[in-house]
Amino acid sequence: MKKLVYAATVLGCLLVVLLVPRLARTQARGEKSKQQNSGMFLLSSSIQVQAQDVVVGVNAWYRPPNLSQEDMAKQLAANGVKTIRTSLFPNTIDFVTEAYHQGIGSVVIVYPHTGSTAKKKQTWADVPLLELNPQEFTAAVKPMLDQLEAGGVRLTAFELGNEINTSGYNGDIAAPGSGRLLTVADLDNPRDLEAAVITAGFRNYAKIAAALKDLRDHSKLNQHTPIISAGIAKISGRGSKAEGWLSCGEPTRYD
Repeated sequence: MKKLVYAATVLGCLLVVLLVPRLARTQARGEKSKQQNSGMFLLSSSIQVQAQDVVVGVNAWYRPPNLSQEDMAKQLAANGVKTIRTSLFPNTIDFVTEAYHQGIGSVVIVYPHTGSTAKKKQTWADVPLLELNPQEFTAAVKPMLDQLEAGGVRLTAFELGNEINTSGYNGDIAAPGSGRLLTVADLDNPRDLEAAVITAGFRNYAKIAAALKDLRDHSKLNQHTPIISAGIAKISGRGSKAEGWLSCGEPTRYD
């Protein structure tokens, strides 16, 4: 059974967390006396077994200006990377395609405001979800998906947006914020005027998700590619008055 490895890029270095197989731990408990004499050998053997089943994935956000997309994909492949998470833009299609031909799958972040004519508030991504139009989204995403499929690319997953529980990626969340940490209970409260706008935006986000699913279902190579909800920022404590925050659960798979 393959084990999924979550990896992060920290100052150019990969931080990889190995998931230790339960079987190895069970065997270790059953052979406690033997471990006392050969603990280092068992540990080494366990690591070697794990290495065969590891799937290494990284966020691929930045490419040095002196490095071509082809060379970057080759470097990732040479370092054992099997999956990347990257944004889907017209200028990333060639990179995703090259990575695929190097044996690297892609979780592509498809931003829900792609193609939207709605006005941004402060940054490139803080479009109000409430103002998104499924038809505009479809018109902008379909040509990119068609281009990927023309290159033979089968995606690992579609991720619809990123951190939509923050004002940086969800213009329905006020910035500066009220200082509240909104929870699901707040969103379910129709008398909470601040939360009601955000709730309506999430309902519209679901319509964008339906549009993405329709695109996926009518594609040639990616009809069974999973669709997952936006990555969620983990938040603890009170929300900042300088930025809007919303507390949510884990990402959800739509299909």
